[in-house]
Amino acid sequence: MIRRMLTILLALVLLGGAAAAEELWPARVGDEWGYIDREGRMVIAPQWQDALPFQQGYAIVSAADTDDAMIDAQGAYVISPENGYSLEMYDHAVRI
Repeated sequence: MIRRMLTILLALVLLGGAAAAEELWPARVGDEWGYIDREGRMVIAPQWQDALPFQQGYAIVSAADTDDAMIDAQGAYVISPENGYSLEMYDHAVRI
């Protein structure tokens, strides 16, 4: 099951909207992180305790008292924090 999920996720990463997401950067407002575009506009509202830069169209985020999650460039969960995963992003893969 996990192997299949990783295969699907890898396909999404390689085919997905990576270019637009690479234009977003983590930005801290108060104690929470969100994402801004190159003009400094908040694109994804601050809501996480930690937020990593986008790679291949996806970013790893975490909230207080939850496990890691993965979001797309619209801020939608691709892997929700309820799954209980600890995620690491590499060049073209995600390690769970």
